[in-house]
Amino acid sequence: MKLLPNVNLSVKKAVHHILPRVCKNHPQAAVLAVNTVLHDCSDPNPEIKCLGITTLCAIPEFVEHVPGAVHASLSDSHPKVRLAAVNGCKSLHSHTPQAASEQGLINILYSLVRDSDPRVSTAAILALDFLLAEEGGIIVTKAMAKHLLRRLEHYPPVQLASVLQAVAKYKPKEEDEVFEELSLIDPYLVHSQCPAVNVNCINLFLDLIEDNYAHLIDQLVERSSPGLIAYLSSASESTASTVLKFLLSERGKAWLKNLPSADLMPRIAESPSVKIKKLSLIAITCKETEADDILAAVTPFCYDKSCGSQAVRCICKVRSNLEATSSKCLAVLLQLLETSETDVLRNCLVGLETFSMEGIPRSEISALLEKVVDRIDLFKPETIPAVAPHLLGLYGELLPTAPYVLEHLVNNYNQLQFDTK
Repeated sequence: MKLLPNVNLSVKKAVHHILPRVCKNHPQAAVLAVNTVLHDCSDPNPEIKCLGITTLCAIPEFVEHVPGAVHASLSDSHPKVRLAAVNGCKSLHSHTPQAASEQGLINILYSLVRDSDPRVSTAAILALDFLLAEEGGIIVTKAMAKHLLRRLEHYPPVQLASVLQAVAKYKPKEEDEVFEELSLIDPYLVHSQCPAVNVNCINLFLDLIEDNYAHLIDQLVERSSPGLIAYLSSASESTASTVLKFLLSERGKAWLKNLPSADLMPRIAESPSVKIKKLSLIAITCKETEADDILAAVTPFCYDKSCGSQAVRCICKVRSNLEATSSKCLAVLLQLLETSETDVLRNCLVGLETFSMEGIPRSEISALLEKVVDRIDLFKPETIPAVAPHLLGLYGELLPTAPYVLEHLVNNYNQLQFDTK
């Protein structure tokens, strides 16, 4: 409390940062702090004013003092102060949900959507979406949508992504209005600074054309694909993840048809999450002409503990989608069965459970059976994988020792750990 009035900005920032926590644990501290916090809300230094308004809105005990300070800050001449006040409305709503509407803040926030500062404008949109979540979020009128669309070029990338998402809430009714909106957002299909801009722009495009102008979707895919592909090679996990999430969605399917699988190939340095998502998509995009290169590139990832199981599933999925690759995919799995690494062996045996042997030469199936039986420990029934009895039941006649192995499994039935349904 003694440090709160300190004129040193660094000290004041630190104290304001911990004050909400202090007041939560010691409510009586709010009584001691309120006058200083209110004084900071009217300080001539915008930085201090921002600290004051942020703290005022964050502490429930201060709620009766909020109206005057927040109303004044929302109309302050400095954009940082207005931004702090807008974000403060979200903090206020978190602990006192009715306060924003009772204090007339909703209408002020709607007016701030037209604020000259793009960050304040975007913050107002997000705040309204948060405050009005139970009612479906912000209501975007024709006039608001038109205003935002005309100002798109003024928004920084991150804010632009949020604005495009908000504009999607307005549904134009006239054809001229639809195509005017399409022309205004078209440049952002090839945006190169923020993947969320591209993805939100694509989604907005789809909202406008998929019902009555579906024939334009192919052109949309062609125009927007290069930008999405460029992001896939980014070293930033969040950048790649944003695009991958879209491609894995129902709407993203149209973009997978002509997407070269090589552009999806993961890198060792990438996060497990990104590698797993990329491998999931490769299994879908892989074409017969790419199969040899893709199988060779995916195989090393089967030994990667962070994504090994997904790499094996990718190989099995390629076989499922491309009949002609069945022997090549089986050859990779046979190679994996040679490993001494327990995780790799387990992933391979699990993958074989869904691997179709249809169309594969009997000699190759026989080699697989021998390898599987060779890699299981019959003296540890609890470790025997489900694929063993599955393959023996279907192709046991190809293996001379199959009756003895099956007899052993039956005799130790109660110790088997896999799903026997």
